[in-house]
Amino acid sequence: MDKDTKHVLTVFAILGAFAAGYYINGFEHKDEIETGKQLAAFAEIRDEMSGERYFDNGNEEYAVGEAAKSYYKALGDSFFRYDTGISPEDCANNVNNSDMAVDNGFEVEATEEGNLRVTEVKEGSYAQQQGLCKADVIYKVNDKVFSEVGLKDGVHELLGKSGTECDIYIRRGNREIALHYVRKHEQQEHEDNFRFEQIDDICYVRLDSFSGGMEGFKTLDELMEGDCRGYIIDIRGNLGGETELCMHALGSFIGEQKVGCEYYTSGRTNEMRSVGNKIYNKPVVILINGETASAAEIFTGAMKLNYKDTTLVGETTYGKGVFQIEKRTDSDAVLRYTAGYFTVGDLPCWQGYGITPDVVVSMDDELDVDVQLQTAIDLLKQ
Repeated sequence: MDKDTKHVLTVFAILGAFAAGYYINGFEHKDEIETGKQLAAFAEIRDEMSGERYFDNGNEEYAVGEAAKSYYKALGDSFFRYDTGISPEDCANNVNNSDMAVDNGFEVEATEEGNLRVTEVKEGSYAQQQGLCKADVIYKVNDKVFSEVGLKDGVHELLGKSGTECDIYIRRGNREIALHYVRKHEQQEHEDNFRFEQIDDICYVRLDSFSGGMEGFKTLDELMEGDCRGYIIDIRGNLGGETELCMHALGSFIGEQKVGCEYYTSGRTNEMRSVGNKIYNKPVVILINGETASAAEIFTGAMKLNYKDTTLVGETTYGKGVFQIEKRTDSDAVLRYTAGYFTVGDLPCWQGYGITPDVVVSMDDELDVDVQLQTAIDLLKQ
């Protein structure tokens, strides 16, 4: 019996023992008992099929991870994630979600041969400057040949601290090329996360995400301090980010105060407070749509409740009112699960519903004009 199988069956046995203990002491833990029965059934199926499975790629750890994802998603946690880094797709995703790939401006996919194919290199990016091209196939980093050590270890060799160096070996058509690559994945330009523009006497700011550190938001404050009629905060497509940065962004509008609470399923609560001094006092229009989510929805709700001259324009937001915890397990897998929900003021949790704008404006792809932005401009000029 392989190590992974022994480990899983040991977990099942422990759960079964707990379930038995609860049974002896009464039925106050009925849910745990039922869960123990279900997991025991899964173990029984594995035992019955042992040695007789026609389909078996030998990857027990990956199979268990997929079972865990299916189990918790079926229970309603659509944000649950369990990444062992074993599957080729997970390895490629680990690269694409890394600071190095994001800030260097490239993306990859796994190939059938167990290598990484470059699917995108952004124009003018750091990756392009160092010679990486779209369609390049990365098959070796330093002395780690992916087909020999496995893609997981190959990815581990590729990713590293900013400023360190590595040799990346690629196949480009019929040629094999060695690139001496200097890793650089610190946050580069703050404009990656926001864009400022003066529209007549209106300050327009697009916030793509609440990420990238505080320096960007300090720069934003400096840009918006000048005289103007009002502000347009465009968070359409903003999927959230760091709650801490959201609290700092709110502080410039509402000062330091209680914004809301995070409610953990364990019963613990965590108060969310805005940070900083109020520096803005002009009318604000916030542009939102169906891809405004999570921390961006916290910002939307908190502004609507606490900044008296706020108007929401656009379409109903995504509706992500829950938050996740991410942990690394002893087996070096990444576990991410929903741990609770949050509310802002007396606004009910918007999970699955979203936040409805004050002025509903749908985009029309057939028009060349951004009708939502134009509506915001018209409102501020009234």
